[in-house]
Amino acid sequence: MLSRGFRPFFLGAGLFALAAIAVWPEVFLGEVILPTSFSAVEWHAHEMLFGYGAAVIAGFLLTAIPNWTGRLPVAGNALGSLVLPWFAGRAAVLVSAKIGWATAAVIDVAFLVVFALVVAREIAAGKTGAISRL
Repeated sequence: MLSRGFRPFFLGAGLFALAAIAVWPEVFLGEVILPTSFSAVEWHAHEMLFGYGAAVIAGFLLTAIPNWTGRLPVAGNALGSLVLPWFAGRAAVLVSAKIGWATAAVIDVAFLVVFALVVAREIAAGKTGAISRL
């Protein structure tokens, strides 16, 4: 599961989308109240961009960058260290009414910051002209 970036992130995005789709009608109609600081529509928009979208982009880039740079893919514990903050961000936003929106924001943004650093490192360490091939 942690040998290629697309595996955990595409799986996570797919499972997250299924769960969000399953609960969304009841949340939108007010039949289910999530413990989030967001309104139903704000939660949905945020999670589709920063939950689903970020996972899909991460899975794609972690698969494509090794092809562009000639480097081995981020895998194993390093990849798991990226998946955990993505998941933690989903959980933090979900319970943001209980932990506070600022705490949830820090946890949620942590994945994007760490992921950007990993991408920058992988591209900078690439063999030859990886950026020119983008």
